[in-house]
Amino acid sequence: MDANNVSSENVQDDEVQVPLENACGQINIYLREDGEFAIACDFTEYNDEIAEMSGMMLHMINSGNLAEYFIKSLKIWSKNDIDKEKLTKATIKYWRELFYETNSEELTSIKGSPLAVDPTDVFGLKRIQ
Repeated sequence: MDANNVSSENVQDDEVQVPLENACGQINIYLREDGEFAIACDFTEYNDEIAEMSGMMLHMINSGNLAEYFIKSLKIWSKNDIDKEKLTKATIKYWRELFYETNSEELTSIKGSPLAVDPTDVFGLKRIQ
């Protein structure tokens, strides 16, 4: 399976399609205001293909390759709601600050090969301050 060939209807459409039809598993991230979080996994099938796909998805999350999917999801969620838009902008701004804080050394030492994606590079969000 090639991580570069993975696509999602969610990124192309303006409507979130949840749950994904015929899904064989899910990974949920739950957040609390105090910073506590939990990650829950649930799979309905148990085979090598599922292991390969779930491993690839975890790698893509870890490497930043799903940044555009997270940003698109936030944009869809916040569309036409001022309070949600404020939260989305603040979230992306903080994400970007953390990105540069944690990757500044790698970004300067590896020319042209950043280890992850600056979240504001996605969908032309550089104007977020």
